[in-house]
Amino acid sequence: MSSWEGSVHHHDIHDISVYENSEYLRDFLGKHISSLSFTSKSTGVARSKLSDILKGRTKKVRGDTLRRLIRGLKLKVTLVDLPPPMVNEWGKVKIKESFSEAKVKLKKLSAEDRKILIISTYMGETPLLHGDRTSEKCLDFKGSKKGVRDILGAKDKLGKAILLSCQDLEEFFLFMGKSFKTMRFTCAMMSNMHPLLEARRDLAKAFIKVLPEVQIQRFFKTYLSIDEKSRKIIDIFIRNYIRYNKRWAVKLEPPESLKPFLEILKLEATPTSLAFFTLEEDGERNILAEVISNFANLSKTLPEQD
Repeated sequence: MSSWEGSVHHHDIHDISVYENSEYLRDFLGKHISSLSFTSKSTGVARSKLSDILKGRTKKVRGDTLRRLIRGLKLKVTLVDLPPPMVNEWGKVKIKESFSEAKVKLKKLSAEDRKILIISTYMGETPLLHGDRTSEKCLDFKGSKKGVRDILGAKDKLGKAILLSCQDLEEFFLFMGKSFKTMRFTCAMMSNMHPLLEARRDLAKAFIKVLPEVQIQRFFKTYLSIDEKSRKIIDIFIRNYIRYNKRWAVKLEPPESLKPFLEILKLEATPTSLAFFTLEEDGERNILAEVISNFANLSKTLPEQD
């Protein structure tokens, strides 16, 4: 993956398609358009439209026009050089390319591996407990600030994505292709994310891999059944569990409130205890204990097999 393609995953791409024709944007385009006639022929954008944009007679610029300019002029610049609308549209170009590549790779995986990738990537997108928005850095124009978890976490879309990935891949691609955020999510399943988010994804994947097969299915069903706030707490616990899942000279007994969770998923006592006590504030531990207790109780009511 090129340095640009990797950086796509470090910036928020907005699903907007019309931008202000700012002086910053006009100056940038003016530096790269030496001939209106040549640019019109190479991009398919009418000469008169190009003139109106550069002279500021057009107040709004469509994203499709910018993407045509990006492709036709074969712009070779860094993200630092780009006005925000160009960053957004260049990101869309690269995401579409990566999405096509991801589709080919996903077709080669088993349904179970696709399911694990979707959930672990979803868990990797979690902001830090104290409001970190690393995965949702916004550009300086007005657009949707919804992260991909806001999209997939609503109306059981995560569950639908998983179901489609197992039953009908073409429908899955259509479903995930409706938004650039979900397209980028699909790309992130198969490639590099922001280093912090990639590490989180890999920790989540490692946790799933240590579970017995029957417990994996139970974990999936329960995770999809709880609300988004509870999912984020579980995500934090899981990352901490894997960090501490190693040989220890002593055995630490977990609090009574965690033991049902420990027994249901067949987890080790010491990393479970350390993952719990890693949270610094008693209030956070109480929330986690409550979420895990609810998680364990709900898990008991769910069948182990479809």
